[in-house]
Amino acid sequence: MLLSVAMCLLYIAPTWDAIAKVQTEKAELDSYLLKAADAQGKISKIETQYKNFSTEQTNALNTILPEKIDTTHLIMELNNLVAKEGLYPHNPQVSAPAPTTPVKGRASAPTAPYAKYTVSFTISAPYQVFRNLLRDLESSLALRDVQSIAFSSSKTTGASVVGDPSLASYDYTITIATYALH
Repeated sequence: MLLSVAMCLLYIAPTWDAIAKVQTEKAELDSYLLKAADAQGKISKIETQYKNFSTEQTNALNTILPEKIDTTHLIMELNNLVAKEGLYPHNPQVSAPAPTTPVKGRASAPTAPYAKYTVSFTISAPYQVFRNLLRDLESSLALRDVQSIAFSSSKTTGASVVGDPSLASYDYTITIATYALH
């Protein structure tokens, strides 16, 4: 009897505890597998919906948030938008996001799922024409944020206002942020 109690305490109890621990870990891993299967099902559903998009819808989605931005194409697009109002942008500048490289041995900081490009340019226009340009920027399908607007009186303001202040021309410096996926 003493031998069976000693056997139970020394061999069976620790083995039973190890089995219980493994069973708990197995149950936890099984729950993770169920969650992964559920997530995979959701991904498949989204992929199916994406594949059912028409070409127009896919193009619109790529316009709103493109995979990457070609800075030359971006400046040309903004030139066309500004040209609709009969204006010409001066000093266009595009700043691309800085590339992020993880440092060896350090946990890298979480990065955003998108890249932010900043575009700035200057135009000379009467206030009403400038408002029309802002309206065009706002109604554009591409995801853009006007970050800042600075204005000053144009060198030709005095000569162009003769009796009608709405014709006064101002220099507007506009800074716009636009986004792309990584």
